Amino acid sequence: MSQIDSLPLELAAIILRNLDDICDLTPTLLSHMRFYRAFYEYWPRTRIDRIIILKQIDPGLLPVAIANVEASHRTYTDSDDHVREVKGIYDTIFVEPQELIDHLKDVGAMPTRDLIQMGRIHNYIGHFVQDYSSTAWQKLTWAQRPVILSAAETLRFYRAFYHLELFFKLCKGDVPTRQSFAETRASHALLHYPPWEWEQLSCAYRHLRTRAEDASTFSTPFLEAVQFGERLSKRRKSGNVATKQISNTYCRMSLASKTPITYPISQGLELLIKLDKASSVEARNKLLASALSRPYVMLQTWLNLAYDYRRIFRYPGVSFQPTGVHFYLATTDPCGEPD
Repeated sequence: MSQIDSLPLELAAIILRNLDDICDLTPTLLSHMRFYRAFYEYWPRTRIDRIIILKQIDPGLLPVAIANVEASHRTYTDSDDHVREVKGIYDTIFVEPQELIDHLKDVGAMPTRDLIQMGRIHNYIGHFVQDYSSTAWQKLTWAQRPVILSAAETLRFYRAFYHLELFFKLCKGDVPTRQSFAETRASHALLHYPPWEWEQLSCAYRHLRTRAEDASTFSTPFLEAVQFGERLSKRRKSGNVATKQISNTYCRMSLASKTPITYPISQGLELLIKLDKASSVEARNKLLASALSRPYVMLQTWLNLAYDYRRIFRYPGVSFQPTGVHFYLATTDPCGEPD
C-alpha cells in the first residue's frame, strides 16, 4: 500500500486547496481515489474549487471573468431581448460588479465545470498578455530579455484581453450601421468605456490580428484558398457553368477575402490557441473552415462608430472641441452626463 492511501482526508483537502491553477484540479482528482474522496466530502462545506479560483484570478478581474463564462453558455443575436440583456451585463460589470462576484458564493450558481472553464480562459489570456508584453518590449528596446510587468500593468493588460474576449462573445453578428448604432449590442458594450480603454481594446485586437496573420499561425494553404475563392467568385459572375459549382467553403472564403482574419479572431482566444498548437496543416485548415461558417464582429469599425457617436451626442469621457480633444477625468456615470 502506498503512503498516499493512508493520507488523512483533511490533509488531502488542504493539498487540493493549495493548487495554483484550477485546471490542475481534475487531473489531481483522477490521480488517486484519496483526493477524489476528499474533494467531494469537503466540497459542500468549503467549496475547494472556489478557493482555488479566488486565489488564481485577481479580484479586480473576477466580474468580467464570471461574465465571460456565463456569456459562453448562450448565443446572442440582434433581437431586442438580447440587446437589453447585453446592456444589463455591461451595466452589472461597471455599476454593480459585486452582483457577479456573489455568484461564487452561491453553491448552485456556478458549478465546478464553470470554474474550470473560467481558469482555462484566464490561462489563455495570460498566454496572450505575456506574448503581447514581450513583443511590445522588444519593439521598444530591441532587448531580448523578458519583460517584468508591475502588478498594475499586469491587471491592465489582463483586463483589456478579458473585455475583448467578452466583446467577441456578446457582439458577434452585430452589423455596424451609423443609423441604428444606439440600438445595437456593440454600442451598449463600447459606450461603457472611456476613450483610453477603447485604445487598450484596439491594441489587444491588433496584436491578435498580428498573431493570426503570422505564418506560424495562419497556414499558407488557407490564405491561398482565400485568394482562389476570390478569383472563382469573380468568374462566377461571367456565367460559366463549371465555375458555379465551387464548394461552399470557397464561397465563404471569397466573401471573407477582404477580412479573412476577422472570422477566426471573432471566435475568441481559444480558437487562436488551437490554431497555434495544431499538429498539422489539415487540422489547422479544418479549424479555419469552421470559423468561416460562424458570425463575426469587426471591432475597429465599431470603435470608429463609437467615436463619432460620442462626438455628436457629447457622451462623457471625451469632447471634441475646436481647440482640441478634451477628456473628462472626473468620475462619471458610464452612460450619463459628466459630474
